[in-house]
Amino acid sequence: MGFAMSLTKNRAAAEDLFQETALKAFSKLEQFNPESNPKAWFLTIMRNLFINDYRKRMKSPLTSFDDFKLPNTEDNHVDQYGIEKNGFEAVVSDEVRRALLALDELTRTTFLLYAVHNFQYKEIAEITCRPIGTIKSSINRTKGALKTSLQELAEKEYGITPSM
Repeated sequence: MGFAMSLTKNRAAAEDLFQETALKAFSKLEQFNPESNPKAWFLTIMRNLFINDYRKRMKSPLTSFDDFKLPNTEDNHVDQYGIEKNGFEAVVSDEVRRALLALDELTRTTFLLYAVHNFQYKEIAEITCRPIGTIKSSINRTKGALKTSLQELAEKEYGITPSM
């Protein structure tokens, strides 16, 4: 459900996406390769459904004032950035959250799949449909960028200084 939340930024939409993904996966079960990773397969289906829906919405004209509504930020489970209040938000500081939100969507998703959800490089490559080398480079650059942007916080709050 967390991956759906990171895509949709809205709890109700994430639940709908998860349900739609489950139905699609079930209907295509014969295409699943038993030697592959079922979680990566499921998340790839989810990502593809989300992208296809997004493209469809971008092609169709706005039809009502409801199309201008922003995601519900009053929801107890999600803040304005789509981060679950009882999950990720509870364990990271505002500074870390801001640093992560400063990343572009694909870089942030790739990094969170690695750092928070503990996916392997190969699995992330399958989920994002990007070469494994690109994934490794992206994660390495993101680590460096976050280290640089959070160094002052690390020194001030936790007494962590850069290695010489």
